[in-house]
Amino acid sequence: TEDNLPDDLPVDGNEGPLHQVMVNLLQNAVDALAQVAQPTISVSGRQVGEQVVVVVRDNGPGIDPDHLLKVFDPFFTTKPVGQGTGLGLWVSWSIIRDHGGVIETANAPDGGAAFTIILPGIFPGAHA
Repeated sequence: TEDNLPDDLPVDGNEGPLHQVMVNLLQNAVDALAQVAQPTISVSGRQVGEQVVVVVRDNGPGIDPDHLLKVFDPFFTTKPVGQGTGLGLWVSWSIIRDHGGVIETANAPDGGAAFTIILPGIFPGAHA
């Protein structure tokens, strides 16, 4: 796991649910890497204007292009029966939306999946 997440990227939100989002994304990445010889998960963050952008990437097989628009739908899962509820990403999407943000996914150009979270940040001098 690679961590490039600065400590000085504060967001206005509830720590518990936001922590759950990260757990969901990291668990999905771990699951996607089950058959990868040299698995890597990276978490990075940066300030863009008055927003905080966090990206969770893996070097797994990526997401089937037909599924990219469905991954945040409730009960949608690509996992075998009995191994996933299809609620983790939907719950994550709901939490991020409730915090005034967005979460998106795409396949990384060099392979793997990338989930991008954009949340309003709290920065000195920022206008509300």
